Amino acid sequence: DYKLPPCRMERIGRFILDGSHNPSGLINTISNFDADTVIFSCTIDRPFERMLSILMSKFSKIIITEIPNNDRSIKVDELDDLKGVIKVREPEEAVNKSIYISGKSDIIVIGSLYLCGYLRKHLKGFCG
Repeated sequence: DYKLPPCRMERIGRFILDGSHNPSGLINTISNFDADTVIFSCTIDRPFERMLSILMSKFSKIIITEIPNNDRSIKVDELDDLKGVIKVREPEEAVNKSIYISGKSDIIVIGSLYLCGYLRKHLKGFCG
């Protein structure tokens, strides 16, 4: 029985963590889940605009956050304001915001193995 490694389509409660960090990975992951809310971050060397465009084509609620303790993380204060996109610097606050806006829908965390690994610890304690 094959089991995916942590942060690869991993479910913790209603959160789905996937470290996909390029456009083709995002497309593959989001096509496998029915959710309307996503928490996203990536490093500055990734094609941010293309990845965000892919997410905007599928999700009605997008929260962009930063990767803690990572100098290569995108910085939400440096991003343009976009309609339908919420910027939240702290990932734990992004989780809280996602719960508030998502109703009972699943929530996908995607764009960075660093982000997913960081939030995995938080969600394990939070969701059981």
